[in-house]
Amino acid sequence: MSEQDRFRAAADLALRRYPGPVGELIHRELSAYATFGRQFTTDVDTLIPHLATHVLTGATHDSVSHFGRPAPGPVLWPSPR
Repeated sequence: MSEQDRFRAAADLALRRYPGPVGELIHRELSAYATFGRQFTTDVDTLIPHLATHVLTGATHDSVSHFGRPAPGPVLWPSPR
C-alpha cells in the first residue's frame, strides 16, 4: 500500500470510526494530506502521519505516543477555577 493509499484509507475509516464533525474534520485533513503530501509540511511535522496511524490501528488514548511526552490524562483541558 502506498503512502497516499494509506492516508486515503485512514480518511475513509475516520468517517466510520468518529461520526459527526470530528470524523469529517479528520477525513478532510487526511484526504488533503494524501492529495498534497508533504508539500506544505516540514520534516518535523509528524502530526498527520501520527493521526493516520492512530485511525488505522484503532489505538486507544493510553497507547498513543504523544511525541515523546507522557500521554495526557483523561481530561484535556483544566477545569475553570
